[in-house]
Amino acid sequence: MTGRHSTSMAKAKNGKSLATEGCLWAVVIVLLIVQRRPVSWAVLLTMLQYAIEVTLKCSHRKNYSTESSQWRKGGDDGGLMEVALLASLFHSCRMADDYNNLAKLVTLVSSTNVFLTCISFVVATYLDQTLHTIHSAVFAFTWLCLTALSRGRHASLTKGESGVLVTLSTILISETAMQIKCYSSCTDISHEIVSLMGGAGCLATCIALVIWRFPWWIRLQLHLVGPLAIIETGLAWRGYSPLFNDYLPRCLDWLVGFLVSPEGGYPRYFGLIYWLVVFVVSFVPTRLVLETTDLSVVIRRKWFHAVAVILFSPVTQILPQLMSLSYAIALCVLAVLEDLRRDLPALQSFYLSFIDPTKDDPELIVSHMFLILGCALPLWISEWVGDTGTAKLLLSQWGILSLGIGDAAGAVIGSWYGKHQWGQNRRTIEGSLAMWTSVTITGIAFIPVDNHLALFVASTIATLMEAFTLLMDNLVLPILGSTVILLLQK
Repeated sequence: MTGRHSTSMAKAKNGKSLATEGCLWAVVIVLLIVQRRPVSWAVLLTMLQYAIEVTLKCSHRKNYSTESSQWRKGGDDGGLMEVALLASLFHSCRMADDYNNLAKLVTLVSSTNVFLTCISFVVATYLDQTLHTIHSAVFAFTWLCLTALSRGRHASLTKGESGVLVTLSTILISETAMQIKCYSSCTDISHEIVSLMGGAGCLATCIALVIWRFPWWIRLQLHLVGPLAIIETGLAWRGYSPLFNDYLPRCLDWLVGFLVSPEGGYPRYFGLIYWLVVFVVSFVPTRLVLETTDLSVVIRRKWFHAVAVILFSPVTQILPQLMSLSYAIALCVLAVLEDLRRDLPALQSFYLSFIDPTKDDPELIVSHMFLILGCALPLWISEWVGDTGTAKLLLSQWGILSLGIGDAAGAVIGSWYGKHQWGQNRRTIEGSLAMWTSVTITGIAFIPVDNHLALFVASTIATLMEAFTLLMDNLVLPILGSTVILLLQK
């Protein structure tokens, strides 16, 4: 009887937590409507599609089991997150009243049911003439291919998380293809285009090496050649003219020109010098943290969050374009290391010493990549949206605020002083209060007064979501907070 009672209590707690998470996603959707952002028919179609999917699951409840990872048992496959997260973000990004095709495309593929998604896509393309473009065809074809490749690959991601990553990868590849397609003879190639090409090349190489396995030393060479080849081809196709030396590879010539160019009144290589100084100064403390066996894995992991704040925040403020490109390079490097670590015992041992059993599986460790991605996405969004008024500073720093400061403060205070558990995954009220307080106070210190309301609402919703979701907070919180900031921008 005791076992049955504890099981029923756990199910009731999970049910309440899922209901709370659902309410938070509903708040974001309501904000879209209240702020008079034109919510297209694609949102309504996708919501109807998700309702049908949930109804089908409930009608077959006896045979249904979520595909969540085993160490994140909460009965949540991330379906509602997949429907609401990126769709809300892209609709909040629209500065004009006319429909944005990319927002429609992202919304249409925001579902865990591939069959229903394909039907919705066909119907939408038939009814909406604005979707009759090459971009829509490339987007749809890429999404179908990536979805097929991702199915059943790793149990360490829920269906919703996998779907969000597939959609982000689809955007990366389709936007890169369209950028390369646009021919223009010039020497001024933006860092966004180079980041897109390099990221798409890294992603394509990783996918190819998942399908065809080679010895690690061959894979390393392919990882180096793949992105550089895409960048070199893209620069040549767009007519990039070398600035310094005709005999240098175009990608290297572009990088040198980018680093010596001024930004915010400073040459960009000043950022590299700053990072070198931080690495030197933090080397001894980091080594002490790694060698101190009394510290928990959580505390040791959050030390790297603190180092990330010191590394990223000042450069994001002064040299945002350098930081944007560096995020893309860092993600590519981490993807390569993740592919090679099983063949390199020293690297494998280092990775496993920091594994968090609530977020990672030794088969696929993604939380460190999600940390970089979570810090980068708000900055990339601020660049993509363009004119965000006074919200640009808050938006560009939101990833660092929510993950580097808030999540770290919540974890440390919660593990040391947390007494009252709530939410899921051993979250405590004390830890959540520490997260909210640290984000809010730090934001108020340097964010214009016009954006204090957006900061308050974003930090509140992010804190509640962090407590009541079992999904990857490094991925969810930055995108969710960015959506709220865009909706409440002045």
